[in-house]
Amino acid sequence: MELTRDLYPVVDMESDEESEGGESDVSEIGTSYLQVAKRKLRVLKRDLSGPFPIIMIVMILVAIYNSVMFFENPWESSIGIVTGLLFGTVIGYFYRSKLRRKQEKIVIMNNMTMHDLLKLQVLRIVLGEIPSWVKQLTFAKVDWVNNIMHQLWPYYDRMFCKNLRENIEPLFEHYKPASVKYMGFKTLSLGSSPLEIVGIRPDPKDDHVVLDVDVVWGGSALVQLAIHAFGTKMSPKVTDVVFQGTLRILLKPLVDTPPFFGAVSITFMKPPTFYFDLDFGKGIPMAGAVKKMMIPFIKGLLEDMMVWPNRYVMPWLDESVTGPLDDLYLRPSHCLHIKVISARNLPDTDIIGKSDPFVSLYTRQTRIVKTSVIKNNLNPVWNEEFDLLVEETDAQPLHIEVYDLDFMIMGAEQKELLGRHKFWLNDLEPGVEKIAWLPLGLEDFSEDSCGEGRGELQLSLLCNPIREMPAGDAGAEIGALIVRVVEAKDLLSSDWFGQADAYVSLKVVNKHEHKKRGERNYLQKKSTTVIKNNANPAWNETIEFVSIPRDSILEVQVKDKDFGRNNVLGHVNVKVSEITQRSEEAMFHLLGAKQGTLELELQWIRFH
Repeated sequence: MELTRDLYPVVDMESDEESEGGESDVSEIGTSYLQVAKRKLRVLKRDLSGPFPIIMIVMILVAIYNSVMFFENPWESSIGIVTGLLFGTVIGYFYRSKLRRKQEKIVIMNNMTMHDLLKLQVLRIVLGEIPSWVKQLTFAKVDWVNNIMHQLWPYYDRMFCKNLRENIEPLFEHYKPASVKYMGFKTLSLGSSPLEIVGIRPDPKDDHVVLDVDVVWGGSALVQLAIHAFGTKMSPKVTDVVFQGTLRILLKPLVDTPPFFGAVSITFMKPPTFYFDLDFGKGIPMAGAVKKMMIPFIKGLLEDMMVWPNRYVMPWLDESVTGPLDDLYLRPSHCLHIKVISARNLPDTDIIGKSDPFVSLYTRQTRIVKTSVIKNNLNPVWNEEFDLLVEETDAQPLHIEVYDLDFMIMGAEQKELLGRHKFWLNDLEPGVEKIAWLPLGLEDFSEDSCGEGRGELQLSLLCNPIREMPAGDAGAEIGALIVRVVEAKDLLSSDWFGQADAYVSLKVVNKHEHKKRGERNYLQKKSTTVIKNNANPAWNETIEFVSIPRDSILEVQVKDKDFGRNNVLGHVNVKVSEITQRSEEAMFHLLGAKQGTLELELQWIRFH
């Protein structure tokens, strides 16, 4: 692909536009980062026009000085001047070539489309590196796979979009910010440009096969969200989508029956490079605040779904052939006890007063804990304790973010990032407490390190493996209750028309509170999403209750969501002390209802 010859006229065009009005004609696709590229280009032009002549003048003066001071013969002096000029010319040439390469990156970004990102030469120049299949001979080019992908993309598009709706919309509903009343997809299509595979590296093991697949995608996706926030309905378009990462495909276990493996597990071992923007159009009130809130929220949810230890498991053969496949699925294995002690030397981002910091921590985006807010303090002390579940200590980090809370708008946090840190849990010895000061930086979690220079945070960390515990061993033990709400059958509707708009409300209450009538205090309360107009709703949602006593009671109610009061369609009470360490499914007949059943999968995890 010829780049330089076609792209340099863009520089002159851009300079003409600058001189006329100061604004350049930026294509609709890529507007956000191309504007940044234009600013960098102006800086590079100044670099090109300034340093090169200065270097030449300095080298001439040095040459004259050397010839006068160290050479007596005029002939030798003239040779010294010529040598100095040649040396200065060489230095200036290489310096200007380096600047030219920098300029070339910006000019390419200034003129490329999303499809260009899929081209190897542009990836090499813009990203500053060659894809791994070029640098490592263990990778193989797979043009034939991409040819098949082009043919099958319309079918993959429909399948991917169906899975995205089924998996992401419930997460939108369950974890959306408090100020967002509704969030979902209005239109969803990945467009006509398929995912491109740029290399595959096989890594066979004794009992399984690992495939690392480099993928890039920058298609013109047709995605429009439906958001109801701050009393306004919005339909922002998702634009400027760029995606690059290494997909890991695990074929396990290996068997003698075709296709010779029992299941396929798909995941990303590290967060992929993922950029997008939201275009709200003109005249939408609060669009800026919603955009600032939604982009990190959506990125976080998608990364939580895609990045290890999360994985998508597809069984290919029956367990009678493969044996149990439980080890392939995501299961909690450790409990991480965290004590947020203090912070020091945090940056001050407020114009009046000092920052109001708080700490947000998570092992998964759907599992977040937060400290209280310390007002007007750059060296806050919290001494607050939390428990988080961990699935894979060898490959799972603790994500730590420190924010300055500016203000609240209708329950939504308006905050500014002070710094973040990614702590790898394999640095902890099981059962041994570690107290450390962790540096804070502003680099993204997709990087190996988040950097430093934004203060420090002191944490106490203790990671304990989950121990087996016999059923019925209650008392003062503390642990986690994992509930997977599977489905309900034969629900009776309380509506005049149609079926029930059903959801499940779950409360963990103290055994003494459970016996009371009327208003009672509960330890924790959560609920599923609402499935509309369905007498046999299937949720398949997992809900975690962390740090609850073993002798508590789980109260489950199936409700019909209506305007005003939500009617109870039936209820179930389960003693936590009767739930075992091994995850087990159980079918319950709904109490207080003429008919209906509820299927739950329950698991108790002992902490201490």
